[in-house]
Amino acid sequence: MNPVQIKVADVVFRDDLYPRIRTNPETVQQYASDLSVLPPIEVNQHNELIDGWHRWTAHRSEEAEDIAAVVTETRNEAHFLELAIRRNASHGLQLSLADKREMAVRIYAGTPHRERDAVKESLPGILSVSQRSVGGWLSRTDKETKDRLKRDAFDLLLACHSVDEVASRLGVDKATVSKWDLL
Repeated sequence: MNPVQIKVADVVFRDDLYPRIRTNPETVQQYASDLSVLPPIEVNQHNELIDGWHRWTAHRSEEAEDIAAVVTETRNEAHFLELAIRRNASHGLQLSLADKREMAVRIYAGTPHRERDAVKESLPGILSVSQRSVGGWLSRTDKETKDRLKRDAFDLLLACHSVDEVASRLGVDKATVSKWDLL
């Protein structure tokens, strides 16, 4: 993709969709010393910053008018977040392990139960970490989800819903609900 020039002031930073927990002022200062050699930042079609916070901040600190940017079309916020994580996990000042763990839990917890296995398989590639790391990070989320599902199933069964209805409402298999031996 060919970079375009956009106004530094037009770049939109979405803290809720940016994967980095901590930033590095020394990196900003280093980048500010020679803006002309920095690679372009990446924004979506709404000028929302996908990658390049330190580069963008360096341009702002030097009161630059324009910045080179690559524009990447995003489908939705989940797609945006995935791109931001991939970019920040693989180059430049990479995400810390704490950032990667936080993003893994955030993505996984926000994924419908039926889709979690696929997401769990894709996270190592997105975050540039091992499957073992992801499994460890998500084990607590899995336990909390299972406990919550069991409580919800118990409440539904007490309210005289059938096992089929409980399974359908919670998005789990009927056999799973039966195995829980809730009553």
